[in-house]
Amino acid sequence: MWVDADKLVAEALADAERGKVVSIPSFKWKVAIFFAKHLPRRVLYLVTRMLQSSRRPGKK
Repeated sequence: MWVDADKLVAEALADAERGKVVSIPSFKWKVAIFFAKHLPRRVLYLVTRMLQSSRRPGKK
C-alpha cells in the first residue's frame, strides 16, 4: 500500500497547517487505521498473518 511521495508530503503539510499532530495519508491508510483501532486484536492478528503469508515468495 504505497503512497505517492508528492501526495504524502502535500497532505502532511496541509495537516500541519491545520494544527494536526498526526497525519494519516490516503484513504486506504485511514481505513486501515480505523480497523486497527476497532477490530478485536485476535481478528487483526489473523488478517495480518493472511496478508503476510500471501506476499511470501513461493506461496500462492
